[in-house]
Amino acid sequence: MTSAPYVYMSSNLVKEVCRLGGDISEFVPPAIAEALHQRLGKPG
Repeated sequence: MTSAPYVYMSSNLVKEVCRLGGDISEFVPPAIAEALHQRLGKPG
């Protein structure tokens, strides 16, 4: 398996994970994660 620093992940996939309430903290910086949660809304 490819190690995490070398994995390519599309922004659409990250947004979908965020939209569904998944943890995206491993894939984006904290400021980006917060902005996505604000933009896409936190599930609940």
